[in-house]
Amino acid sequence: MQTISKKIVSLLLAMLILASTGVVAFADAIYDDADENFDTYISLGADLSKSQKEKVLDLLGVDEDDLDEFITVTTTNDEEYQYLGDYLSKSVIGKNALSSVLVVKQKEGHGIHVQTHNISYCTSGMYENALVTAGITDAEVVVAAPMKISGTAALVGVMKAYSAMTGETMKEENVDTATNELVVSGELAEKISDPNRIEQLIAMIKQKISEGKLETDDEIKEAIVESAKILEIELSDEDIEKLLDLMKKFASLDLDWSTIQTQLEGIYDQVSKMGVDTNDQGLWNAISKFFTGIWDSISDFFAGLFGQK
Repeated sequence: MQTISKKIVSLLLAMLILASTGVVAFADAIYDDADENFDTYISLGADLSKSQKEKVLDLLGVDEDDLDEFITVTTTNDEEYQYLGDYLSKSVIGKNALSSVLVVKQKEGHGIHVQTHNISYCTSGMYENALVTAGITDAEVVVAAPMKISGTAALVGVMKAYSAMTGETMKEENVDTATNELVVSGELAEKISDPNRIEQLIAMIKQKISEGKLETDDEIKEAIVESAKILEIELSDEDIEKLLDLMKKFASLDLDWSTIQTQLEGIYDQVSKMGVDTNDQGLWNAISKFFTGIWDSISDFFAGLFGQK
């Protein structure tokens, strides 16, 4: 019995060591390609209690004793309503700003990668989509909340941190479209119970817009319907109109379209491996050619980027 007990203790210790190693590896990984010209920013929810703050920092991989090494900003509940009030009900936004965000600027061409903890509203891909719409490029983002919450406020935190980091004010129309996009994505994901397919749907339509293939409302609507059919998503007429309005906003933004594919390469690569014939002309051929040799998926990154309540 004593020998068995020793073996069990040894096994548990080994498991703990492996688990801690994984956390350290993740913490180190987000700094591997960091741009040394930029400081690292943390946006903390203004309403975090002391114990909640400790938990959030732990999830972000930050020791509180080292917090002075980061530049810290806060996100308030009033700011949540400022950016999200036109799209979300009070019951979703809530009364307290709790979600917090770590933003590490990366070298050019790195793309957007997001990981979340305790965020339940949207997937990482949805938030990556939204951040690119907002004009954010090449960043590792970690979003955390002290408990399971919808995650809508984190977008505000990321944009505040990124603006402070780069000294560039986010364009109002980009921020509005990004917020609109995240909300529409979340609503559709709840309806079909498959968030991954919604992020892929948004990415597919964006791809066509970035290629300059869609100019009229009818062309955009046709792309929405065709993409939904490929992904086996049933959209109502109301869903299609919401997506049409969103994509018209997206198409009108002053974005560097050449960066769109680079920033969202993980999602596009994921879509190209869904069993669709990538030798077809158009979108699939472009995806297949552009993303040969890039990483397999972003499934381990980001399950949502907003946090509040």
